[in-house]
Amino acid sequence: MLIYLKQLQWQFTAEVIVIILVEVVVGIVAFKTTYKLIYGVVVGSLYILSIVLIIIMDNVYNIDG
Repeated sequence: MLIYLKQLQWQFTAEVIVIILVEVVVGIVAFKTTYKLIYGVVVGSLYILSIVLIIIMDNVYNIDG
């Protein structure tokens, strides 16, 4: 609402998409009753993967225009 009233430009689409994807993956991993080392590696690698995805979305696909 504040963005609309102040007529600000929204330039965070790529970041929001990546945050939602990371939350979904972590949520799926969290449903497990036993956590194995590979789940920790997957969740830990999401940090680097999210940075790479944001760079690709911003620079290659120009999502935030």
